[in-house]
Amino acid sequence: MSVVQKEGKGAEKGVANAEKMLGHAVMYASGAEVPVRMLTRVDLNVSNGITRAVTEERITTIVAGWDAQMTSRQLFGSVIDRVIERTNQTILVSKIGSPLNTVKRVILVIANGATRKTGFSDALQKIKLISSKLNAPLLVLTVNEETDKYVRYMKSIKPNPPTTLMQVESWDALNKEYIQKVSNDELVIILSARKGTIGWHSRLEKLPEKLAEGPCDSFIIYYPVESEEEVDIRGTRGTEVPKTFLYKD
Repeated sequence: MSVVQKEGKGAEKGVANAEKMLGHAVMYASGAEVPVRMLTRVDLNVSNGITRAVTEERITTIVAGWDAQMTSRQLFGSVIDRVIERTNQTILVSKIGSPLNTVKRVILVIANGATRKTGFSDALQKIKLISSKLNAPLLVLTVNEETDKYVRYMKSIKPNPPTTLMQVESWDALNKEYIQKVSNDELVIILSARKGTIGWHSRLEKLPEKLAEGPCDSFIIYYPVESEEEVDIRGTRGTEVPKTFLYKD
């Protein structure tokens, strides 16, 4: 999908250029036998164009590429941040630095409270599918939470790639023992949460920066689908976050 930021006569040329660019992506995907449908939207605000398309086309999963460039007040950048904030759909913010067929292991990081999210089982199924398709074992790291409660999920949710469960005592230990030691043939997936929703933790918002600055070549920040009941009435734009759902250091 491409959003053209122009109006009137200038938009027609912009749409043509966008469709040409998307055409290359379609050709690339067809070589892998992946069905693709091009979408082009015209909107002066890119994030508005994306969220409108998500609603109109009933899109359930959004995959956004990220260049890992950090800004002082933004998590990923204004466009991606606003799309995360204004949607409830599954979002995968991805920085892929090496071909995925070279991945030897997938590392999944799960924060305390993630199992309470409506989209947890769906997210775990998709992540296990990624691991299975890559023919790579899955290492699941649970932060500040015992692994026993996750055994049932791992057994019941298919597919079942070779999986190891390990507990990490703290966020600092996660960074020191794993994030800073990731190799280029490992794919890190952070099961995150939108601010103001169940399972959100302030340290989750530090992980993209830690990953971008560290040796990690490829990683995905995974935001599960949210139900309306999960989101606080203030929404992700609120200045306060429901304390019932937060986990402090």
